[in-house]
Amino acid sequence: MSIIDRILSLPQLVEHPPVLVDIGASGSIHKEWKAFAKYAICLAFDADEREFGYISDESKGFRKLLIYNSLVSAKEGDNIDFYLTASPYCSSTLEPDGKALEDWAFASKFDITKKVRVKNITLTKVLADVGIQKIDWLKTDTQGIDLSIFSSLPLEIQKTALVVELEPGIIDSYKGEDKMYKVFEYFEGLPFWLGAMTVKGSQRLRENDVEGLHLSDRLKKFIYYSHKTSPGWAELKYFNNFSGDLSQRDHLLGWVFATLEKQFGYALTIAHHGRERFATPIFNEMVKYSEKNLKISLLKLKFAPAIIEKFSKLFNQ
Repeated sequence: MSIIDRILSLPQLVEHPPVLVDIGASGSIHKEWKAFAKYAICLAFDADEREFGYISDESKGFRKLLIYNSLVSAKEGDNIDFYLTASPYCSSTLEPDGKALEDWAFASKFDITKKVRVKNITLTKVLADVGIQKIDWLKTDTQGIDLSIFSSLPLEIQKTALVVELEPGIIDSYKGEDKMYKVFEYFEGLPFWLGAMTVKGSQRLRENDVEGLHLSDRLKKFIYYSHKTSPGWAELKYFNNFSGDLSQRDHLLGWVFATLEKQFGYALTIAHHGRERFATPIFNEMVKYSEKNLKISLLKLKFAPAIIEKFSKLFNQ
């Protein structure tokens, strides 16, 4: 049994298993959760037309999976306005900002096809209903309201989360959306550090201008594909910095998350911190395992291209 499986089998994590929340689940398991899903409770939210409530499903790789067929927002109320768009991936509780989007190649994806009223619930209410007081890993992709949902949680739940994933906008795609600068500002006041950021985007290219080129549909597509992409939104992943009074259980699970994310330096810090605070032998193993991973990373020689470049310059002088 691997050290990760042994940790996840410890009494602290059997009695209080990892709690994962996926808002905007789209019917598929978050790929980064597969390694430990069998030990975890997952709450997944994906709005559809079925009866409101949750389905307890323990057959999809999780210890327990609760599927909610409802939108999640920070607003109280059983129903909420929802804007259906030409691309279902752009549908949102926020109205798309058509004027701001008209300069961008993907503007038509945000065209509103219908405004409907859909079932709504707050994450705080869901947690209370199922008797969960903590979230360990939150992943949310709600087209503009990720920060609103996270900040609506009780402060203690926010501060003790171990990983938080958000996908805020950089450009103005929706009216009143939580943009990336707001996320940065908010998380400055919380015990987190930004561990990963993947910037996504579109082309700053008006569709009408492309139409005016009088090209075939195939060549129009090539125009879009060949044009430089500019930042439009970003996938952010925050990690708890363990500056607060987190439990032994949190240290164990935080180390597992850090290790699986290949954040070996961060994992080593958590292991050292846990060894200092808790008289549990497993932390000695965690320290050694993290140190070994750091040494193994040398073999990958990510710095090799820089060394080769320097030697090339020396020999070519």
